Amino acid sequence: MGIQVRILIFDDDATDVELMRRQLRRQKFDCLIQYAATEGEYLKALREFSPDLILSDYKFPLHSGLFSLKMARELCPAVPFIFVSGVLEDDLAGELLKQGARAYVSKSRLEQLVTTVQSALLDANVQTQPTHPMSNGASSSSLPAQL
Repeated sequence: MGIQVRILIFDDDATDVELMRRQLRRQKFDCLIQYAATEGEYLKALREFSPDLILSDYKFPLHSGLFSLKMARELCPAVPFIFVSGVLEDDLAGELLKQGARAYVSKSRLEQLVTTVQSALLDANVQTQPTHPMSNGASSSSLPAQL
């Protein structure tokens, strides 16, 4: 079995988190997922989970994804950061890339998620390998049981 990649997902919609997790598992991407739904959980996970990659929504009730990106750049500057959001205007997406985001994946195009994640990890020199044939993909998760 290859090295298990640690992915932090920051999204306040548990359904969207589950869709991302399923997409990673469907494509046999071996990862440990930490889910943060609130700003406090996100900041704690940045400090304690030590992610290899961050996936974040852009729209939150109390802040924008720019907050997520700035905190990631401050606390773990070398970790690739990918926005996974419903709708981002081209100008805003371009600005977020200038601010340090690695990429943007539309929630309506989640089939592109694994390719984008692998590319970001490759650029960051994080080693990944497909999941062992007997396992079920994103086998480890700290997602709530109700998901």
